[in-house]
Amino acid sequence: MEFLALSWQILNSYISLCRKRREEVLRRIKGGGKRGEVVKPSELVSLRGELLHALEEYNNVLLFKSDPFMKVIEYGKKRWNLSKMVDELKSELNELSVLAETYYEEAILRRQLILTIIFGIFGLFAELNVLTKFVGMFLAGVLTAITAVILYLIYRWYIKK
Repeated sequence: MEFLALSWQILNSYISLCRKRREEVLRRIKGGGKRGEVVKPSELVSLRGELLHALEEYNNVLLFKSDPFMKVIEYGKKRWNLSKMVDELKSELNELSVLAETYYEEAILRRQLILTIIFGIFGLFAELNVLTKFVGMFLAGVLTAITAVILYLIYRWYIKK
């Protein structure tokens, strides 16, 4: 009985730790100004590894594997909902993985967008240079400005989609 109560408390502590760390990560992402902080997936993967190790230790406890107490332990696990708690912890771990992946991909997307805009600006200067030779400076400037506005509108339409 005491062993089951201890197991329940350990699992409850792991679930609490996982939720607290997830809330901390969400606070870091949402806080800190408009964009928030970029959380490296390695931080969440390390937490996930620690919790998986804890689950492995929980599952490999010698008492759970010993034959004479197996029926009593299985009944106690059902009575104390330990299996449900293990499943809940695994679900939290999967949410941490998805969260890390999602926010990391968003950070990469922002960087790619900035690079695309920078290279687009260079492309506009190249267009201006080529058009100046054929149609003159004023008309080349107008055509380049129109191209820039069209690209901006396409970008805004794509982002809103």
